Amino acid sequence: MRRLTLLILVFILLLGPLLGYVFWWSYGGMKREEASTLRFFATALLDSMEDELARVVQQEEARAVDEYASVLASDRGAGEGELSPLAKQPDEPWIVGYFQSNPDGSFQTPHVDLSLDRIALLEAAHAELLRIREQPERARTAGSRRTLEGSEAGFFIAPRQNATAKEAAQAESTIMERYLRRREPEEERRVLGKSRQETRQITPGQALNLSSGKRTAAKEQTASSAESELSVQAESDEAFSADRTPLLEYDLGGSGNGAVLPELPAAGSSFRVEIAPLTSVLLGDDRALVYRRVMADGKVVRQGFLIDLYSFLESLIARYYMDQPIAGYTRLALTVTDGAGRTLLTGKSGEGPEPGFAPAVDIFRTFPRPFSFLGARLSADEVPAGQGRRVLVGAAGVAAFILMAGLAAIYLSARKAVELSRRRAGFVSSVTHELKTPLTSIRMYAEMLEQGVARDEPSRKRYLGVIGSEAARLTRLIANVLEFSRLEQRERPLELKNGRLDEVVSEISASLRPKIEREGFELLVDNQLERGFSYDREVMVQVLMNLVENSMKFGSEGSVKRITVTAREEGPRAVVTVRDTGPGVEPRDLARIFDDFYRADDSLTRKTQGTGLGLALVKRFVAAMGGTVTAHNAEDGGLIVVMSFHASPLKA
Repeated sequence: MRRLTLLILVFILLLGPLLGYVFWWSYGGMKREEASTLRFFATALLDSMEDELARVVQQEEARAVDEYASVLASDRGAGEGELSPLAKQPDEPWIVGYFQSNPDGSFQTPHVDLSLDRIALLEAAHAELLRIREQPERARTAGSRRTLEGSEAGFFIAPRQNATAKEAAQAESTIMERYLRRREPEEERRVLGKSRQETRQITPGQALNLSSGKRTAAKEQTASSAESELSVQAESDEAFSADRTPLLEYDLGGSGNGAVLPELPAAGSSFRVEIAPLTSVLLGDDRALVYRRVMADGKVVRQGFLIDLYSFLESLIARYYMDQPIAGYTRLALTVTDGAGRTLLTGKSGEGPEPGFAPAVDIFRTFPRPFSFLGARLSADEVPAGQGRRVLVGAAGVAAFILMAGLAAIYLSARKAVELSRRRAGFVSSVTHELKTPLTSIRMYAEMLEQGVARDEPSRKRYLGVIGSEAARLTRLIANVLEFSRLEQRERPLELKNGRLDEVVSEISASLRPKIEREGFELLVDNQLERGFSYDREVMVQVLMNLVENSMKFGSEGSVKRITVTAREEGPRAVVTVRDTGPGVEPRDLARIFDDFYRADDSLTRKTQGTGLGLALVKRFVAAMGGTVTAHNAEDGGLIVVMSFHASPLKA
């Protein structure tokens, strides 16, 4: 048994680390693949935000210069009095409104129905823009904490990668190579729109609209239905001091002096203007201006829109993140930061916890110009287990359970086999002793009779009685061994007949009376059965004989020597009990006393000889007759063996 235990331990020590490594490697690989998948889709989510911002930038950069007036210039193909696309409320909820800042410092807006609150915000933004323009260029780029004008590089600085992040990146790169060959990384997109200024041809009408905020002739010629809409714009133009200085000057030839063209140039003329890419300026902590510079003849007009940063962050999060499954286990933070790297505003969302020291997925993004004030961080402390990882964990758990259960079953089976072998060896020794003891008694009393030691008739009868009793004991012992062998080989047929145990009890009393009287025991029989039950008479005699002899053997040293056999009905069952007044059985041995060759290891069993077959035969015989047998200790001392059988139906 020790050798088997050692082999099992060696097997576990050799196989356990190998299986553990395979599981750890497979689990880690699946986890890395799931993290890579999450990074891929998280990057796609940020890309979708960036694509939306790029669409807005490209849309704004493509606008004609005269769209920032309420009415488009008629000489570029627009109808007379046609409203600008910007005359209505902005489509994006985060755009407060559009504006144009003229060279003379005046301000205008193309909206005809903008609320007074929004107009006030645009006026304040225009005033801030004028203040920034008055600063020296060097101070504007180096000292101002809010202006990002001319800045191309992102300002949202991601923390350095730790070892865990580097390992994750390397693992992700290895996983990606399984599907696509790695190519040289493309240059990171630094600008959402145009990176260089653009030269554009404009019509004289567009030039006039661009150079003055006054009502044009086209305005005055609109239909009456449009006049009501334009009246609001006219009031706005007057309220915000439209530019009365023409932007473009023309050389009249010969005069040598530049003169202002007092009226619209001839049809077919065109002018060139230079349009710079969109740039941005932060105003306070909650607003930003995105605008372009339109330059002609040394003068600059600024056209753009004002952003409400609170609505801007909320709109991006609600549109691209909130309703996505990824929001259930990740955390998104959109941050507005100034040029000095100081955080002004942060919008957070997601069901995941705040990222810890080394999150499983941590993606940083600084959006290109003109939204370079916007940074994003999408993180997840733990990647939810996918179906493959859950199956792996479940399969590993089941496999480990099966392996350990199998090893335990092998160990217990081997232990049981070793224990049974030990008990069989003890049985052989016990049987040898049990056979030797009656044979010795028979031989001794026979020799005494032969030598004439018993001179009187009573002595001879007593000697002959001992010889007969020991011979009967020897017969029962041999019968037990033979019966057990036949039961193990399933060669013991039973002849079941219905009865009330009367004949069985009478035979037991007659057979055991001499021994019972000689050892000072009292046998009480109480048969209360009204109905019989099916049993094999010979087998039942052997069962009760074994139980009574067992009670006599272990109760021989008690002060009260009484054995009670009771038969009664309990509902549909016929119950037969045998009770003694001996010391009982230790609780730990009660469940095993009916096992083959089992004998409790205590001082009483060491003094009392036996084979361990008596109670084992009782259990097998009772089961063969369709009954059950149990044993328990009586409260006032002694052991009670209970046999239960199906009672026969009552006779009509």
